[in-house]
Amino acid sequence: MVGPEACTEVRYPAHAKQIQALELIPQVAAEFWRVFERDSGGLIKSYRTDDAQTIVIALGSVLARSRTPSTHCATKVCRSA
Repeated sequence: MVGPEACTEVRYPAHAKQIQALELIPQVAAEFWRVFERDSGGLIKSYRTDDAQTIVIALGSVLARSRTPSTHCATKVCRSA
C-alpha cells in the first residue's frame, strides 16, 4: 500500500497494463479454444441478450443466479408485463 502522495505513480502503470491486456484477450481466448475445445467467453460472455430490455453485468455467484430469472423472463409471460 502507498499513501495518497504516490497514488498516481501506482495507479497509472496498473491502468496501462490493463489496457495492454485488452489486446491479448482475443489471442488468449483462441489459445484456450485450441487447448480445451470450448469457448472461454473472452472478456465478456453474453447470455440471452439479443432482444433483452435489461442486461445484468455480474461476476461469481450473482452471475450463476442471474441466469435462471433471465431464462424465465425470456418467455412471453414476462414480456407481456
